[in-house]
Amino acid sequence: MNKLFFLATIFSMLFFASCKRSFQPIDYGKESCAHCKMVIMDKKFACEIVDKKGKAYKFDDLICMRKFTSEQSLQENELLIFVAAFNDPGKFIDAKKAILLKADAFRTPMSGGLVAVETAEAAADIQQSVEHAEKTAWHDLK
Repeated sequence: MNKLFFLATIFSMLFFASCKRSFQPIDYGKESCAHCKMVIMDKKFACEIVDKKGKAYKFDDLICMRKFTSEQSLQENELLIFVAAFNDPGKFIDAKKAILLKADAFRTPMSGGLVAVETAEAAADIQQSVEHAEKTAWHDLK
């Protein structure tokens, strides 16, 4: 009986752990953008949405992710939305809290010209070196 209880406990723990919604790493060079179907290559521009069921949608560009959310009529309050930190490739931050910068000088995969940073200081540093980089936020994107 103890063995059965132990197995049931382990199974329950594994089941509930697998239901946790979180960022799922991107396999660069192998996974494709959920919107445009291009292979995701650049760590500075990648992004991801995790829906309320835990399914991850991965993107090569913020523009693709924004178009995808609009076309799919997803409820943003139910989504986890992650964007790559432009100044710290490989690090992902909450898109709803990120500072987005838009400039033609940013050569993004879909030519959207949008990058994300985590802090106002990082945004200011980039704005000093990139001409006409304008601040915006996720909720301001159309």
